[in-house]
Amino acid sequence: MESKEQYLTDELKRELFEELRLLNGCLIENIEFIGFINDDTIPVGSVHIGLLYHIHVSNKDVYINEMDKMTADWIEKSNLAEFYEEMETWTKITFDYYIK
Repeated sequence: MESKEQYLTDELKRELFEELRLLNGCLIENIEFIGFINDDTIPVGSVHIGLLYHIHVSNKDVYINEMDKMTADWIEKSNLAEFYEEMETWTKITFDYYIK
C-alpha cells in the first residue's frame, strides 16, 4: 500500500508534468516538502491550501508544455525581488517566508 507521503509526491509529479517537460537527461533528483501555504484573502485560497515543495533537478533543460499560456525562465534567487509585484499571492508568500 502506498504511503500518504508517496501519494502526495506522485500527485505532485503528475501536476508538474502537466505543466513541464524534462529533456536531455534532466531528472528530478530530490523532492522536499517545505510546508503549507494558506491565504484566505483570495477566492481560490479560501477553498484551497497550498503545499510547498523544493524540487531539485539535475540540469536546466526544463521546458513549458503550454507556451501559448505561459512562459518561464531560470532566475537567480537574488533577482527574484524584481518580479515581486507581478507574482500571485501564493508566490509572494513563498518569497516572503521561504526564499527571501
